[in-house]
Formats: sequence, C-alpha cells, structure tokens
Amino acid sequence: MSDAIIPDGTPDAGPEPATGAVDLALERGLRRRPSGEAPPLPKHLDRATVVWLAAAGLLMLLWLVLVSDQAVARHIAIFENNLVIWVFHHRVSSLDGPLTAIYDFLYTWTVPIVGWSAMVVMVLYKRWRHLVVFLVALLVVLLVNDIAANTIQRPRPFGVTILGRWQDWAQPAKPIAMATAVLVGAYCSLV
Repeated sequence: MSDAIIPDGTPDAGPEPATGAVDLALERGLRRRPSGEAPPLPKHLDRATVVWLAAAGLLMLLWLVLVSDQAVARHIAIFENNLVIWVFHHRVSSLDGPLTAIYDFLYTWTVPIVGWSAMVVMVLYKRWRHLVVFLVALLVVLLVNDIAANTIQRPRPFGVTILGRWQDWAQPAKPIAMATAVLVGAYCSLV
C-alpha cells in the first residue's frame, strides 16, 4: 500500500501507528461491538448471587453427607422430624382450608398453565432454540430429581398429619423442582 497515491498527489505512507488502547486491541485481532462499546457481559457476581450459590452448595453438601454417612443421616432426620412436629403443634387450624385450596391449585395447575403458555409463546415468536433448551432443561430437572430422590430417600415426617398429597420422597420434592424449573425457564426464555 505504500505505492498508493492520495487524491492531493502525495504518496500514502501506510497505516498510521496505533495510538489508543482500542487501536492496539484492534491490531492484536480483538474485535469490539459495532458501537465500540465493551461486550455486555457481567464482570462480577453480586452479593445475592453469591448467597444463592452458597446455599445451593450447602444443600449439595448436605445431600452428599446424607448419602454417605447413615449415622449422620439418622441424627439429621430425628432433628428434622422433631422440628416438623413442633411446627405441626403450633399450626393455626383456621388456615388449613385456605392453604389447602391454594396448595391444590398450585400443585395441579401452575406447572401446566405456565409451562404450556411459555411454550406457545415461544412457538408464536419462533424462539425455537429457547423452546428446545426449555424442554431439555425440564427433562434434565426430572432426571436429576428422580436420581437424587432415589439416592437420598428422605422420608415424610412421622407423627404429623399431612394435609396435601402424599407421594414420592420428601426431599427433593418433584412438584417444587418442576415448578421452579418451569417458572425460571419461562422467565429466562420470554424476557
């Protein structure tokens, strides 16, 4: 390019030397967005994210302890059962009816209504990738939940009248896992 001639008649001396940080990055092959701004990636984890990750890590550690050491699992189960019995004895009986109705509605209708609605919206807006990831995520949650429930086998509390449905193991609870997966998946796919 040194042989090129600029319209005023002077020969082109080639590209100007890089002066700024952006020019140096471009010379090294790094690309920026067309606007020149930095990519919109999070550069740090905020406090709430760290707390949730720590809570999830502690829960996983508890599950590993429950699976690996039966003596510790027995002591935790006894403590947990005593705590649930204490809560049972302090339960307000006038709230049983309304809370059972809310539980029945949430247990029966939340996952299908939110899940199918999210999938219909994804199809209407042609978000095929989001739909596939949403469905795969639901299948992964079901698989992990079944494996964890069959490995951990946390029983329901003894000596407590359960007002809701009695199925599966107490922890991890499949209705809670599916409701969480559907709500988070719908939120992440549609927002």
